Amino acid sequence: MRRTLTIEYGDDVLLALGLSPEQFSEEAKLLVAVKLYELGRLSSGAAARLAGIPKPLFLTKLADYGVDTFRLTEEELRQDLASVVEELEEGRRRSVPLPTLADLSWLQVRTVRNRTLLPLVTHLGDGEKEVLALGRELSDALLLLDDRDARRHAHALELEISGTLGVLLLAKERGILDAVRPVLDRLQALRFRLDASTRQSVLELAGEVT
Repeated sequence: MRRTLTIEYGDDVLLALGLSPEQFSEEAKLLVAVKLYELGRLSSGAAARLAGIPKPLFLTKLADYGVDTFRLTEEELRQDLASVVEELEEGRRRSVPLPTLADLSWLQVRTVRNRTLLPLVTHLGDGEKEVLALGRELSDALLLLDDRDARRHAHALELEISGTLGVLLLAKERGILDAVRPVLDRLQALRFRLDASTRQSVLELAGEVT
């Protein structure tokens, strides 16, 4: 059985919030649902139904209100290794010549604190999922993503992205790289997926077509 809750409020509330009556009604429902979920009074599914939105969308909304799906202690956070770091270590174990992160003074390893998104996207790797989650946590973040599905999810979340090839072009433009071609050759030797037409386009943009 569906029931209706009536809330009395004045126009001053709408003026303060800059919302129409319809917008205020929707936001009020969502806020009630989020708070009841945060307090453990409702499951995520029940809270999503209360808010009148699909469960995956409700879970992504939690981050907007500072509510975590998974609540970790400080000790658990210290013990939790970032998946990207683990992937790099696995590559070195397989004799792939990858840098040691401790040797890169400019690099800072960040651990995802809000894990709301991680269980929602099951077909991406852990590294890609954590990049998306960090993108939502950090302001003005530029995500480095080459996976097509990961890039699609980043667009849906309105996150700014670039790929490896875009970074190489920017590096040459700024004088960090002398040439892009040797780096492309090295990437392809490491089985970086790059079709002939894309390679040609990158070399043309880099001014390295002979």
